[in-house]
Amino acid sequence: MNILESWMSDALFTFVISADLAVDIFFWLSAFLASYLLLSKMNDNEGNLGSILKIYLNRLMRLWPLYIFTILFFWRFMPIFGGDGPMFFMYESVTECSQ
Repeated sequence: MNILESWMSDALFTFVISADLAVDIFFWLSAFLASYLLLSKMNDNEGNLGSILKIYLNRLMRLWPLYIFTILFFWRFMPIFGGDGPMFFMYESVTECSQ
């Protein structure tokens, strides 16, 4: 019990407690900025939004490299350099191809 009290009395633990609020603020700001950009684009184009396909492709091209990097990082680099759990050393035997 003393360990929990020492963790909770630490000033850095407040970031753990308020993590859900940080996520809410991030989503609120991203939705606000996206709607502001769409409305300003509509204002410039006399009320027309333009091609919705172009908007989706633009967003896809911005997010795709980060998505691919994240998949490759957790697929190849994380098992090699990171991991110290109880099942980590069994990972090599699981990923080997059986004859």
